[in-house]
Amino acid sequence: MLQHYSDVVRCTLLVAGGYECQEQEGNYMIAFHSAAAALEWALLLQEALMEVNWSNEVGSSSSAGQQHISCVVVALDP
Repeated sequence: MLQHYSDVVRCTLLVAGGYECQEQEGNYMIAFHSAAAALEWALLLQEALMEVNWSNEVGSSSSAGQQHISCVVVALDP
């Protein structure tokens, strides 16, 4: 499940022009040149995550419902 999430995060970052500063076990620190770009990415990420087929992995995971994933977003507006 975490691999699918990471793939989607990184793919959408490329599309939105974001930068991955740090990642540890699904927790990301990412940066953008503007707050608008960060917001655009957040919306894009949500839409992309809705398209992932989670059913097999979520249903078979012994810790289903206990995955904790977070992102810290930094926008470098002047």
